[in-house]
Order: sequence, then C-alpha cells, then structure tokens
Amino acid sequence: MNVNEKIKARRQELALTAATVAKQANLSIHEYGDIEQHDHEIYDVAQLRAVKKICEVLQADFLALFDMKCAFCEVGIEYLANYSLPRNELLRKRRTELGISQKELGDRVGFYEVEVQNLESKPDHLETWVIENIKELSTVSNVPLQILLNVKCKKCGR
Repeated sequence: MNVNEKIKARRQELALTAATVAKQANLSIHEYGDIEQHDHEIYDVAQLRAVKKICEVLQADFLALFDMKCAFCEVGIEYLANYSLPRNELLRKRRTELGISQKELGDRVGFYEVEVQNLESKPDHLETWVIENIKELSTVSNVPLQILLNVKCKKCGR
C-alpha cells in the first residue's frame, strides 16, 4: 500500500473527513486531496511540517507510515553525539567536515547557495523542504535521514 493510500485509510479508520484533516494540518482541501490522490505528492510537494502535522492529526507514526526502519535500532547506524545538535548546526558542522562550501553543497542537492545559508542559519528551515530534497541532503551530508527529518523512533527514542 502506498503512503497516500495509508493516509486515506487511516483517516477513514478515524472517521475523519478530508476537510477536517486538511484544516487541522493547516492545508487547503485541495492540497490535502492531492496528498491522498497522488502517491508522490507527499514526497515531492508537501512541506515536511505539513507531513508531520498530518501524522499528528491521524495519530500515525511517521517512520511506520513511510516504512522507514529506524537508522539506529533497526539498521544499526551508530548514534553520534553530533546528532543531538540542532539540525542547522549539525549540517553546518558536517559541511565543514566534508570540506565543501555552501555553494558546493547547494550544487550537490540542487539548490542555490542562499538556500544553504538559510538552512544553516535557521533551526527549523528544513521543515519547509520536501522529503525528496531532504533525502538528497541526507545522502550528500551522510547524516541519517531520520535525523534530518527530526522524527523519533518509538522503540529506541532516537
């Protein structure tokens, strides 16, 4: 089952209307309708903050909804102390460790340098990005996606 189908099924299970979920998630009915109707909308169009809000409204676990294994308790990636830093600081530090400029990072993830500057200066700027772009940033920066999404595992709490 695709994520959009899971979202719709969960909404129906809770006996909520699409309009109710849209309103509570601060989306227009059209934006929310597109998320339920198109399987890639949630990855390519919806901002991360909206996706998290939908999960909250539907009482759905983010990692489970997206069939993501916990990077730490299921995949076995070591949890580094840096992962507890605010995401903007973590990304600035990681970019510096990689020895690349803001422009180079922007080029690698398909954004202008100014977007990387915003990313590194604003703690919650990643909430305005879409999941597909965050995945690319995760790959380029070698920071687990779960950390960049700022979602916790219900099993291990990381």
